[in-house]
Amino acid sequence: SGSSAEAVAAAKAKANTSSPQRAVSSAVKVQARERPATASKMTLPKRAVGSVISSAVKAQNPDNAPPQPLQGWVVMLTGFDPEQSEALCTLTQKCGGVPRDAVPRHPPQRGFAVLAKQVSSTVKFLSALAWGVPPVTEHWLHETARCGAAASAEPYALALRDRDALGCDWRNAMRPRPGLVFTAATRVSLHGDSGFRSSWLMVLRAAGATVVPEFDSSCKYILAQQVPLLASASEARQLRDSGTHVVHVGWVQACLEAQLEVHDPCPFIVEVIVCGTSRGQVRSPGFVTLVHTQSR
Repeated sequence: SGSSAEAVAAAKAKANTSSPQRAVSSAVKVQARERPATASKMTLPKRAVGSVISSAVKAQNPDNAPPQPLQGWVVMLTGFDPEQSEALCTLTQKCGGVPRDAVPRHPPQRGFAVLAKQVSSTVKFLSALAWGVPPVTEHWLHETARCGAAASAEPYALALRDRDALGCDWRNAMRPRPGLVFTAATRVSLHGDSGFRSSWLMVLRAAGATVVPEFDSSCKYILAQQVPLLASASEARQLRDSGTHVVHVGWVQACLEAQLEVHDPCPFIVEVIVCGTSRGQVRSPGFVTLVHTQSR
């Protein structure tokens, strides 16, 4: 019995000395299971991923970069003095627009703005009307720069304000719509010096008319620079037989304001004096010489 008691005591002592080792081994295994993966296999939380992407975007597009609401737009100025023009051009560029002095041959796709001091008959002002775009005051540009988006033209428009009649709301008012005023069947011949012909060629083509280099019997109108004009008797007969109307630029302006062809040109007919007669004897309104006549 004495040896049995000793054996039991020895067994208990062995158990007591081995338990801490087993506990330590178990703790090591638990820690191994809970230890995170190596760095190459680590994954970031979704919030952290979003933060990284946002930081990359900001690096490419810094927050301090100014907005460019007129990116792709062409902006023209008319009626301003040099100092005002320089300031407006600088602001246009800050907004991403391209200031131009010459009317583009083709309408800009994104947007077209003509900033005018007042209602006028300049080529720039009329070209805007020819494309169906209302010229606006310079306050439109300032509002665009302030709000960071192209402002509505409604509070600043100097013409084409009746949008219901024009069939275009204010949201798309600054987007050119060429060829709305005339059709290709409206054939016009220009009579004047080179500057006159060059200017009105752009306006009439933008409005959709066909401009012919020389008069022929198919011409519906002759747009004349000189008022009144001289015509020989044979030229007057030729024009009368073809039914061609000789008009001044007021007719074009009326068509642009109405956004359609004014078919009654009587208020705009040019007075023409037939060569070889006195001013008070024979007048042939509506007909004009086809060449420049130097003498009366």
